[in-house]
Amino acid sequence: APPAPIITGVSSSPRPLISWQAEGQVRAEIQISGKTNAVLSAAKEYQWTDFLPDGVIVVQVRVQNLFGLWSPWASTTASIQNSPSGKIALSADVNNFAVLLSVSSQYPQNYIYRDGKLIGKAVKREESETSFFYVDYTALGSHTYYAMGVDGQSNYKESEPVSRTVLLDYGVIGEEKQPRWVALKRRRGSYPSHTIKKKYPATLVSYEGNTLPVAYVSDVLEAEHLLEFTVDKQTADNLEALAGKTVIYKDTRGDLVVGVLTSVECSRDRATDVKLLIEETQREVVSIE
Repeated sequence: APPAPIITGVSSSPRPLISWQAEGQVRAEIQISGKTNAVLSAAKEYQWTDFLPDGVIVVQVRVQNLFGLWSPWASTTASIQNSPSGKIALSADVNNFAVLLSVSSQYPQNYIYRDGKLIGKAVKREESETSFFYVDYTALGSHTYYAMGVDGQSNYKESEPVSRTVLLDYGVIGEEKQPRWVALKRRRGSYPSHTIKKKYPATLVSYEGNTLPVAYVSDVLEAEHLLEFTVDKQTADNLEALAGKTVIYKDTRGDLVVGVLTSVECSRDRATDVKLLIEETQREVVSIE
């Protein structure tokens, strides 16, 4: 195994920059407050992804060599100082099945958190240097938001939280980035339906001497959503135009799906019965720049 690295520096920023020296490194791990982040290269410098509060922290680093062997942990302490100097405030309105968040901030970077989780970065309005906005199209039910302003040295300040509720009387579907919502209200002869199919692909292999096959299960989840409604011709045409695009679907039951609309099946007489197949996809990873 390689020897323990030598930690050469930890900045006092709320997102500290950590540097070290090591022999034979092909990978490294950094640990602060019980959380471990990986460096998948020979780089010997890493900026912590989360914002840390004021106070003393313990930083640990270890490295892995070409043979997959880990060094002992190296450890040091550092003092974090968060020195925000600007003001920030958040307001929110519900409009067109979404939550419009407006941020008044003296910080150049402003991030939006929903129910404690980072969901996006606010965009600066052209007419003002201190006005930013973000639209949460996936809002459904009651949510609590706050904005975090960040300066060039990673000093940060959080706004007071605000809560808003988005309720629907029927289903809506639209393209992910800027949806022009298509209303899905009824189904002929029955209630609108949402059939969910989730599976992990499995390969069954039979071996001589075994009565039953051995299953090898993939760790990749596949999720399909089949929606059935009855609509008019114009709505059916609008749905067909969404085929192949990443869409958001949400409804009165609280179901929320983000994925690719892979199939639109229409059966037409006086009205149009439609079957929509959405393949659920991984959400975009949002991170602090």
